[in-house]
Amino acid sequence: MKSTHQSRSRSKTSKDELRNYEPDWVLLRELVDAYGVSGNEEEVRDLIKKKIKHHVSKVGNDKYGSLICEESCEKHKEKIMIVAHMDEVGLIVKHVSDKGSISFAPIGGIDPLALVGHRVLIRSKVPVSGVITTVYLSDGEQTLELPVMEDLYIDTGLSTEELESVGVKPGVFINLSPNESIINNRTIIGKALDDRIGCFILLEVARLLSKTESSVIYVFSVQEEVGLYGAATSSYKIKPDKAIAIDVTQENSRSELSTKYLGKGPTITVKDAALISNETIIQELEEAAEKNKISYQVDVSELGTTDATAIATSRTGVPTGVLGVAVRNIHSTMSIAHLDDIKNAIKLLYHLLRKKHAGKN
Repeated sequence: MKSTHQSRSRSKTSKDELRNYEPDWVLLRELVDAYGVSGNEEEVRDLIKKKIKHHVSKVGNDKYGSLICEESCEKHKEKIMIVAHMDEVGLIVKHVSDKGSISFAPIGGIDPLALVGHRVLIRSKVPVSGVITTVYLSDGEQTLELPVMEDLYIDTGLSTEELESVGVKPGVFINLSPNESIINNRTIIGKALDDRIGCFILLEVARLLSKTESSVIYVFSVQEEVGLYGAATSSYKIKPDKAIAIDVTQENSRSELSTKYLGKGPTITVKDAALISNETIIQELEEAAEKNKISYQVDVSELGTTDATAIATSRTGVPTGVLGVAVRNIHSTMSIAHLDDIKNAIKLLYHLLRKKHAGKN
């Protein structure tokens, strides 16, 4: 890992300082609006490097592309890895027809219904905007059938020759929704909340903990959406003693069996589709929340998983847990999350790490 070393004076973050703490919501919007489909995370990685370099002692990449940032204090022997993934779901060009229609393949799990009628940005050498449509919709006809992915294509209004001239060809990445995110009172609406929210939480915690003597390894992983690959390679390299993945989870308040709500606090995952979290880490997260009067929600789900799954089975095994934020419209062009949930996740993680590594809470 290529490293940069920095020295800075340390001071203690007091309870009063954290009580009056307000996250940098402008930075959150910057992260959400940055482009970073799985396998094409460079823009997000560069932004995070720029923001975190003042708060950690080492910054570098692993060979797979994940960003590894360390704040090390020699007196602490336990290595705790905190991870959030940089990548977002998106599309990739599969074929350009002789009529200029662009067929695509999904990158990550996306419902076709969430795509119809939405703008996209094709990341060719000259970026091109387009709209996702179907033959029926393009011709102004009605259909009673739900579309499948094979029915969809991108229309830019350009000819095949014009598309070729700007570099639109198979293998070019496509980003969902080039619209800017919106702060709507106490909610944020935008693309890629999965998992730029997690990246933001790590950056804010790193900023707060830089004023303490701590020993934390922050990992911003790649290609979580297509196979948890970045977390697997980085955890193999780091050999952490414990790990916590910071991610989002599907809010389901519209369901008859609702268990997760916007504005009710961060989520602590007990089980998802592929992971049963470590009992000790669950207990530590719950105790930190309760001691600091932070509301939280227990997440038990049969859907989805996080980087924690790959870390938990790294080498001989790593005790791993998940701290999350409930999000509506996950894996769509515009998702919704509550700012209070994000703020409280930052505070909860800060208190947990502060207690473990600085001996204070």
